[in-house]
Amino acid sequence: MFRLATSYYFFLCCRAVTGFCIGGNYGTSIVYAAEMVPARKRSWNMFVLEMYWCLGSVYECVVAYFVMDLDGGWRIQILLTALPVFIMLILMHFMDESPRYLTIKGEKEKAMVVVRKICHDNEVEVPAGVLFCSDVRSGEYGEIWAAPYTEGKHHDLHTLHL
Repeated sequence: MFRLATSYYFFLCCRAVTGFCIGGNYGTSIVYAAEMVPARKRSWNMFVLEMYWCLGSVYECVVAYFVMDLDGGWRIQILLTALPVFIMLILMHFMDESPRYLTIKGEKEKAMVVVRKICHDNEVEVPAGVLFCSDVRSGEYGEIWAAPYTEGKHHDLHTLHL
Protein backbone atom coordinates (compact mmCIF):
# COMPACT_ATOMS: atom_id res chain seq x y z
CA MET A 1 0.00 0.00 0.00
CA PHE A 2 2.77 2.45 0.94
CA ARG A 3 4.77 1.47 -2.09
CA LEU A 4 1.94 2.79 -4.27
CA ALA A 5 1.73 6.13 -2.44
CA THR A 6 1.72 8.95 -4.97
CA SER A 7 1.53 11.84 -2.52
CA TYR A 8 2.72 12.70 0.95
CA TYR A 9 -0.84 12.87 2.33
CA PHE A 10 -1.77 9.45 0.96
CA PHE A 11 1.42 8.13 2.53
CA LEU A 12 0.41 9.63 5.90
CA CYS A 13 -3.05 8.06 5.64
CA CYS A 14 -1.47 4.68 4.93
CA ARG A 15 0.80 5.09 7.96
CA ALA A 16 -2.19 5.93 10.16
CA VAL A 17 -4.07 2.81 9.02
CA THR A 18 -0.97 0.69 9.60
CA GLY A 19 -0.52 2.10 13.11
CA PHE A 20 -4.15 1.37 13.93
CA CYS A 21 -3.84 -2.20 12.66
CA ILE A 22 -0.59 -2.84 14.53
CA GLY A 23 -2.10 -1.53 17.77
CA GLY A 24 -5.17 -3.74 17.40
CA ASN A 25 -3.12 -6.78 16.48
CA TYR A 26 -0.79 -6.33 19.46
CA GLY A 27 -3.51 -6.46 22.10
CA THR A 28 -5.35 -9.29 20.40
CA SER A 29 -2.25 -11.42 19.95
CA ILE A 30 -1.28 -11.12 23.63
CA VAL A 31 -4.72 -12.27 24.81
CA TYR A 32 -4.91 -15.01 22.19
CA ALA A 33 -1.45 -16.35 23.04
CA ALA A 34 -2.21 -16.36 26.76
CA GLU A 35 -5.45 -18.26 26.16
CA MET A 36 -4.30 -20.77 23.57
CA VAL A 37 -0.73 -21.65 24.54
CA PRO A 38 -0.21 -24.58 26.94
CA ALA A 39 0.44 -23.42 30.52
CA ARG A 40 3.91 -24.96 30.72
CA LYS A 41 4.98 -23.03 27.62
CA ARG A 42 3.07 -19.81 28.25
CA SER A 43 5.83 -17.70 29.82
CA TRP A 44 8.34 -18.69 27.14
CA ASN A 45 5.87 -17.98 24.33
CA MET A 46 4.92 -14.61 25.82
CA PHE A 47 8.62 -13.76 26.02
CA VAL A 48 9.13 -14.74 22.37
CA LEU A 49 6.06 -12.75 21.34
CA GLU A 50 7.48 -9.65 23.04
CA MET A 51 10.90 -10.27 21.48
CA TYR A 52 9.35 -9.97 18.03
CA TRP A 53 8.97 -6.25 18.67
CA CYS A 54 12.70 -5.96 19.34
CA LEU A 55 13.61 -8.17 16.41
CA GLY A 56 11.29 -6.17 14.16
CA SER A 57 13.09 -2.96 15.12
CA VAL A 58 16.46 -4.53 14.37
CA TYR A 59 15.14 -5.92 11.07
CA GLU A 60 13.90 -2.45 10.10
CA CYS A 61 17.29 -0.88 10.85
CA VAL A 62 19.18 -3.54 8.88
CA VAL A 63 16.85 -3.17 5.89
CA ALA A 64 17.22 0.64 6.02
CA TYR A 65 21.01 0.37 6.18
CA PHE A 66 21.18 -1.67 3.00
CA VAL A 67 18.45 -0.14 0.83
CA MET A 68 17.98 3.54 1.70
CA ASP A 69 20.87 4.70 -0.52
CA LEU A 70 19.40 2.94 -3.55
CA ASP A 71 17.20 4.73 -6.05
CA GLY A 72 13.67 4.41 -4.63
CA GLY A 73 15.13 2.97 -1.45
CA TRP A 74 12.23 4.03 0.76
CA ARG A 75 9.82 2.12 -1.46
CA ILE A 76 12.00 -0.99 -1.27
CA GLN A 77 12.19 -0.62 2.50
CA ILE A 78 8.41 -0.34 2.81
CA LEU A 79 8.00 -3.44 0.66
CA LEU A 80 10.52 -5.46 2.70
CA THR A 81 8.92 -4.22 5.91
CA ALA A 82 5.54 -5.55 4.77
CA LEU A 83 6.85 -9.10 4.18
CA PRO A 84 6.46 -10.26 7.81
CA VAL A 85 2.90 -8.89 7.82
CA PHE A 86 1.97 -10.92 4.75
CA ILE A 87 3.50 -14.03 6.31
CA MET A 88 1.46 -13.41 9.47
CA LEU A 89 -1.74 -12.97 7.46
CA ILE A 90 -1.20 -16.36 5.84
CA LEU A 91 -0.38 -18.12 9.13
CA MET A 92 -3.44 -16.64 10.87
CA HIS A 93 -5.68 -18.88 8.79
CA PHE A 94 -4.22 -21.94 10.54
CA MET A 95 -4.99 -20.69 14.07
CA ASP A 96 -7.97 -21.89 16.11
CA GLU A 97 -10.68 -19.46 17.13
CA SER A 98 -10.97 -18.62 20.82
CA PRO A 99 -13.40 -20.88 22.71
CA ARG A 100 -15.04 -17.78 24.18
CA TYR A 101 -15.60 -16.29 20.73
CA LEU A 102 -17.02 -19.55 19.40
CA THR A 103 -19.34 -19.87 22.39
CA ILE A 104 -20.61 -16.31 21.94
CA LYS A 105 -21.33 -17.16 18.29
CA GLY A 106 -23.27 -20.22 19.42
CA GLU A 107 -20.78 -22.73 17.99
CA LYS A 108 -20.37 -24.79 21.15
CA GLU A 109 -19.24 -27.95 19.34
CA LYS A 110 -16.33 -26.12 17.72
CA ALA A 111 -15.54 -24.44 21.05
CA MET A 112 -15.39 -27.84 22.77
CA VAL A 113 -12.99 -29.12 20.10
CA VAL A 114 -10.67 -26.19 20.86
CA VAL A 115 -11.05 -26.70 24.64
CA ARG A 116 -10.15 -30.38 24.25
CA LYS A 117 -7.10 -29.42 22.18
CA ILE A 118 -5.97 -26.90 24.82
CA CYS A 119 -6.47 -29.48 27.58
CA HIS A 120 -4.56 -32.08 25.54
CA ASP A 121 -1.68 -29.62 25.03
CA ASN A 122 -1.69 -28.88 28.78
CA GLU A 123 -1.86 -32.61 29.56
CA VAL A 124 -4.95 -32.17 31.77
CA GLU A 125 -8.46 -33.57 31.72
CA VAL A 126 -11.29 -31.53 30.26
CA PRO A 127 -13.03 -29.86 33.25
CA ALA A 128 -16.50 -31.01 34.25
CA GLY A 129 -19.23 -28.64 33.16
CA VAL A 130 -20.62 -27.23 29.96
CA LEU A 131 -19.85 -24.22 27.83
CA PHE A 132 -22.39 -21.44 28.01
CA CYS A 133 -22.63 -17.74 27.38
CA SER A 134 -24.99 -15.15 28.80
CA ASP A 135 -27.22 -13.22 26.44
CA VAL A 136 -24.84 -11.26 24.21
CA ARG A 137 -27.55 -8.83 23.10
CA SER A 138 -28.05 -7.61 26.66
CA GLY A 139 -24.36 -6.83 26.99
CA GLU A 140 -23.85 -9.49 29.66
CA TYR A 141 -21.06 -11.74 28.53
CA GLY A 142 -20.52 -13.68 31.74
CA GLU A 143 -18.28 -16.70 31.99
CA ILE A 144 -18.13 -19.37 29.32
CA TRP A 145 -17.58 -22.33 31.62
CA ALA A 146 -20.32 -23.44 33.98
CA ALA A 147 -18.56 -25.38 36.68
CA PRO A 148 -19.35 -25.84 40.33
CA TYR A 149 -18.74 -22.55 42.18
CA THR A 150 -15.96 -22.59 44.72
CA GLU A 151 -14.76 -19.73 46.85
CA GLY A 152 -11.15 -18.80 46.53
CA LYS A 153 -8.55 -16.39 47.77
CA HIS A 154 -6.64 -13.61 46.06
CA HIS A 155 -3.70 -15.96 45.58
CA ASP A 156 -5.93 -18.21 43.44
CA LEU A 157 -6.11 -15.48 40.81
CA HIS A 158 -2.38 -15.93 40.17
CA THR A 159 -2.30 -19.70 39.93
CA LEU A 160 -3.38 -22.03 37.17
CA HIS A 161 -6.59 -23.94 37.82
CA LEU A 162 -7.86 -26.17 35.03
